[in-house]
Amino acid sequence: MSEAAVGLSGKRRKSYSWVSIALHWTAAVGFLVMFYIGNTFEEMPRGPERREVLLFHIALGMTLFPLFAGRVIWRLYEGWPVEPDQPLLLKLLGRWVPRLLLLNVALQAVTGPIAVWTGGNPIDVFGLFSIPSVTGKIQIVHRLAETAHVIGAKTWIPLLALHVLGALKHHFYDRDRVLVRMVRGGATLDPPKLSPEPVARQG
Repeated sequence: MSEAAVGLSGKRRKSYSWVSIALHWTAAVGFLVMFYIGNTFEEMPRGPERREVLLFHIALGMTLFPLFAGRVIWRLYEGWPVEPDQPLLLKLLGRWVPRLLLLNVALQAVTGPIAVWTGGNPIDVFGLFSIPSVTGKIQIVHRLAETAHVIGAKTWIPLLALHVLGALKHHFYDRDRVLVRMVRGGATLDPPKLSPEPVARQG
């Protein structure tokens, strides 16, 4: 097996913690919901309903921001556990696809609010509170942030597809414990230890 990628904690890990697993799955669900709403908005004709969907997307994104930020920060803190042995190309894909997905989460979480604020607008969070723009309207930054946000959304799909296909390959073809490790805290790539068979009594 390859060496673990040590995070800010300085520890070499063989497994994911329950915190990592919880953040992974909840952030994944949140990101899927955000993608669906954003994609719905893009396909709608201009009008008040489209604007309502956009405002909901923005409010939900700001609500989920702590989750996405926590996902990124915790992974950087904890690092990545040891990787399974596999051919070089698959090893590179297995190493960089999750990292690019994490970068994508960070990109979307940052460029979304920046696009709103540099458009000169506050972020209203479901009428509970509003976060005013501290930048005012900065057109060039607004356009760059919007473009980066759209590109991030479109590159997320192929990255997610590779990630899912890789997990399924490990589970059903390689029959290793890569997927098990992400659903069971403390699980490692090592095969589970079998209990010794009881010795039959003689006599």
